Amino acid sequence: MAGGDLSIRFTKRQQFSATFLESRTGVGSDKNDGTAEQVYYFFSDRKYGFGTQIEHYGNDFQMDTAFYNRTGFTSGWGYAELNFYPKNANTSVLKRVNLFTWNKYGRDQIQDGNERFSLIGVRFNFTRQFDSSQRRVLLDLLASYELVPGTVFHAGYGSLFEKTDFPEYITTSRGVFFKASYLHRF
Repeated sequence: MAGGDLSIRFTKRQQFSATFLESRTGVGSDKNDGTAEQVYYFFSDRKYGFGTQIEHYGNDFQMDTAFYNRTGFTSGWGYAELNFYPKNANTSVLKRVNLFTWNKYGRDQIQDGNERFSLIGVRFNFTRQFDSSQRRVLLDLLASYELVPGTVFHAGYGSLFEKTDFPEYITTSRGVFFKASYLHRF
């Protein structure tokens, strides 16, 4: 196993990384050579963000000491976002509205199949994590479990704590959510 990686931050808003790995397994004339490659780029500023990644795992790539998705597979994804902010963010409860899309395409050379996935969404950011003038703390927890590639279960919990005249914080609101997503291959 041999390889290398490169990570460059061109500017405060641009990031690039690349990885190359080569594996050689077997003994004598029964040797297999395989490669894995990955390239990533992301740009982000206050208004816009976009990024992409392409990765390939060759049919004979083998790395028993690490996790990788599968061999004989090439995939790429793209992400883009557009952000909107209220005119007076200091007094508004809504801090940001984020429109985004995430798309993935993959080709499995071994099973001779394709994978496609597209997600279009909207995110709403409502409060800061800590607001000293309001004496509030917001706690958000998110857990995700990927059963198989493409099938993911999410569970989340949120709690808002407010400081009273006493030295401790009390819970003023709570929320729980569950989500399941399934990738359909065709």
